[in-house]
Amino acid sequence: MAVVLIVRPWGLFGKPEAAARRTPGLTINPWRPLTSNERLAAVAVLAVAAMLPFVSGNYALTVGSEIAIFVIFAASLHFLMSVGALAFVRPCAYFGLGAYGVAFLAKLADCR
Repeated sequence: MAVVLIVRPWGLFGKPEAAARRTPGLTINPWRPLTSNERLAAVAVLAVAAMLPFVSGNYALTVGSEIAIFVIFAASLHFLMSVGALAFVRPCAYFGLGAYGVAFLAKLADCR
């Protein structure tokens, strides 16, 4: 299935996607500078995240790392859906296949 999705990302029997239509009046401006209040909030969040290992236990650290993973996923999905217009989906499939291959080989090499 992964090979099919790399060769034909629209599916085995599907048609290629049509060109995206422009919606009049709809513009996305994702790269506006942060306001001073947003900068202070970002610094506060970073300070709390940096202090997390020193003031909390393993559970809070685990939850904090999962939240960070979800934030990175949401930011990358926002980039792909708005700015990138899903232009990077097929190269990501190659990276995903490489990651699975390395994980599989590492597991095979570690078995005793």
